[in-house]
Amino acid sequence: DVGENYQLKVNGTKQKVTWKSSNKSIATVSSKGKVSAKKTGKATITAAVGGKKYTSKITVKKRAVTTPSSTPELSGTERLKNYIITYGNTDSDGNKFIAGSYVDWSDTTYQYYILYDGSANCFEFAFLGSLDEVETDNLIQMKLNMTPTIAYPEYIFLYRDGVAGYAMRAELVISMYDSETDIMFKELSSPGYEECPYASKNRSANNSLREACRDWNKLLGRAGLSLRDLGFISYNG
Repeated sequence: DVGENYQLKVNGTKQKVTWKSSNKSIATVSSKGKVSAKKTGKATITAAVGGKKYTSKITVKKRAVTTPSSTPELSGTERLKNYIITYGNTDSDGNKFIAGSYVDWSDTTYQYYILYDGSANCFEFAFLGSLDEVETDNLIQMKLNMTPTIAYPEYIFLYRDGVAGYAMRAELVISMYDSETDIMFKELSSPGYEECPYASKNRSANNSLREACRDWNKLLGRAGLSLRDLGFISYNG
């Protein structure tokens, strides 16, 4: 190949050998029989010794260019999936999840998790705030597939005695969610809570979604990820 060197020898003699190339632009040969390939083509190398000549025909080819193989970089969702499968806990259905919890200044207990559903090949995000003093629960949950663009977060506020509460759902373009601008939740039901203004319910749903995203982001940090790695490229939380 072009650029490579080859060593030729004449065996069975101790006499001086004279080397010659028929085309030095294709290949040159040194006084010791070292052939250097210069460019593509054909040449004949002649070795003269003891009144005899020996020839070697060579063909110089273009050096093959090899492209190093590269492993495609895994997406954020693939990295999250691998992390959860490797380090997560297992629920009663055999799915893996990572979770966290804390109690804030108002004695509200927060629990949150990210679960990988192997059968559906998607993630379930959940965030629950429970205030025992007034026996209420605030729940945000949503699912993300492996190539997420749209999510449908659901918000549920409920008194534990079942007397009153409401449920809301939104369509969220994840690339546009910045955690600062309220999104519009659609009211699904509000038994015993019909008189509560929509604006108040929507505000509560958005506040819970912000808190949920903040804590989900903490969980993602364990895997060296953030919501941005999952497609929330505008997220500022």
